[in-house]
Amino acid sequence: MKKKLRFTFGIHSHQPIGNYDHVIDSLTSKCYLPFLEAAKKHPFFKINIHFSGVLLAWLEKHRPEVIELLAALVQEGQAELLTGGFYEPVLAAIPREDRLRQIEKLQEFIAKRFNYTPKGLWLTERAWEPQLAEDLIRAGIKYVVVDDRHFLVSGFDRKDLHAYYLTEAEGNPLAIFPIDEHLRYLIPFQPPEHLIAYLERLHRSGQPMAIYIDDGEKFGAWPGTYKWVYEDGWLNNFFEALKVASESFMSMATFSEIIETTPPSGLAYLSVSSYREMEEWALPAAHVERIEILKTRIGSDWKDFSPHIRGGHWRNFFVKYPESNLLHKKMLFLRKLVKEQAGDNPEILDHLHAAQCNDAYWHGVFGGLYLPHLRHALWEHLIIAERAVRKQEKLALDTIDIDLDGSVEVYAHSSKFSAIIKPGYGGQLVEFSDFKTPVNLLNTLTRYKESYHIEHAEAVSAEGDKAEGVASIHDIKKNSALLGRLEFDLYRRGGMINRFFLLNSNDQEYAPFDEIGNFADRPFSFSVEGPVVTMIREGHILIHEEKYPVCLQKNVVFSEEGDLTIEHKLKNTGESAISCAFGIEWNWFPHIMVTGEGSFEINDRPASFEAPSTHRGIVSVAFKAGLNMRFPSPTFIRVYPVHTVYQSEERFEKVLQAISVMPFWPIDLDSGEQWETSMKILINTG
Repeated sequence: MKKKLRFTFGIHSHQPIGNYDHVIDSLTSKCYLPFLEAAKKHPFFKINIHFSGVLLAWLEKHRPEVIELLAALVQEGQAELLTGGFYEPVLAAIPREDRLRQIEKLQEFIAKRFNYTPKGLWLTERAWEPQLAEDLIRAGIKYVVVDDRHFLVSGFDRKDLHAYYLTEAEGNPLAIFPIDEHLRYLIPFQPPEHLIAYLERLHRSGQPMAIYIDDGEKFGAWPGTYKWVYEDGWLNNFFEALKVASESFMSMATFSEIIETTPPSGLAYLSVSSYREMEEWALPAAHVERIEILKTRIGSDWKDFSPHIRGGHWRNFFVKYPESNLLHKKMLFLRKLVKEQAGDNPEILDHLHAAQCNDAYWHGVFGGLYLPHLRHALWEHLIIAERAVRKQEKLALDTIDIDLDGSVEVYAHSSKFSAIIKPGYGGQLVEFSDFKTPVNLLNTLTRYKESYHIEHAEAVSAEGDKAEGVASIHDIKKNSALLGRLEFDLYRRGGMINRFFLLNSNDQEYAPFDEIGNFADRPFSFSVEGPVVTMIREGHILIHEEKYPVCLQKNVVFSEEGDLTIEHKLKNTGESAISCAFGIEWNWFPHIMVTGEGSFEINDRPASFEAPSTHRGIVSVAFKAGLNMRFPSPTFIRVYPVHTVYQSEERFEKVLQAISVMPFWPIDLDSGEQWETSMKILINTG
């Protein structure tokens, strides 16, 4: 008699650090709680469950009934819990010691709250690197779950992946389960009879098991799924279909039950990999376009060739997005600093571990990096950790390649603030963190061209084709109305960006992308003496296709309180007179963008930053509280809200990333003539 097919089913649920309470509460009511309640009514239904530590801690505080329900499922033997990093970091991207600490923290929470010790680990974003095996084994993990793609790109055949394998580190074994991608697209998006038909095919072909675990948010939180799963009866039909199937050709099993009863299918050494969509998201937009062209050319045979056509891996987001890289490398730097100065201080370490939460470091079909409140939450934890170790420090300026891009930065810090200047990239100020608030006042995002910006997909309902199910977030066609008038940046957005442009003689306006200088993203030579950073660049401006050489010097004087005095000296080093405009652009992320509280004032009067505007005779610009720009003589000011358009699960979204404030001056210089200006940036003013 043929053995039954073992079907192992699981869900993974997580919410990022910094997400809003009302959002998580809504997801709990429409997704987490109703699914678990329904599962409990069917004792035959074995389920593997991973909830991140972030989400478990939130549920314990705000929705303890979910914790109680999870505990009941575990106690009754219906559910097996998986562990992971408590704050849901990508384990490969954090220090080895922190991998173990993050896993240990979640293990301790689960042991205390559920009287249970997980044997398996959910690998965040399934981002696998071979060195992880040793650390997982050291942490006491018996098995890990990845995608079947990990095996396919390592040379395995798809037909051999309805089983689990062993890998090893220094002779110690670790079981690895490959998730069936086909099941990820069947559940819950297609009617249950499609699932049963697929499971029957596996059984008839002699396969030992079917392996599924994926986002729990699919069951009510993804677009269209609440109606489909609950109101239209998918979930009830799912349980009924599985109940009938379990009486004939299949049986439900947890991962541990499979390991206990079924031998592995052999040895596996997996290459660096993640799931297919992630590998594509990690690529620059132009490369994603090439893959899409290749898919079209290959046509229906794409599935057979796709394992051999790779995208990037998760760490490539640090290359694709410098803002992500700075956040990550600042975390790594502070991790070393904390170890040196505070040892194993658990409170400080916990802030650093919270700042390792993965979501704000990358972007795919979810907002992630594009969501300012998620980036802010990580910066906030980093700032609190740095404040703790620098509480007795005086002002210091270090020269160090803190973001590891091969170019030295100037890193200014005291007990009040932290700031980073990149002389090698336009002399820009890329971090300006106020320890009192705490907020990184330059926590913004450049307007990048993403691959989906050029797709111009036609709008369709998120409900999908009712006859066939509901659309996955990977298949939903998004309304392209916001894609019509996109602007992309020529350089990274930060602070102290030097702009040259031609004035419109009528109204002193300027065209945002009519840059005529080569200073905004080019290297400056620099020196540091005491609290002063001096940066100089011999460059040029281009007027009517003719180059005019100019020398720009900027001096930045730091105070212990974090206030800045900034001087600019511009000299015409050519033989011809020049006439243009010179601006100093600041892309602020003020406290008002964090809390919605406070005000924006120009010359001590309320002003708006919701639409582009130009102001004359300005001597002060302030975000109350916490940031003030002052000028010794009246100047022009350009205020510009910086929005990005990103794709979310259901649609394209527009979000405010920064408030660009640029003082600018008309410049007329004869050969050899020099012009100077100064300004002050004050923090902790309100």
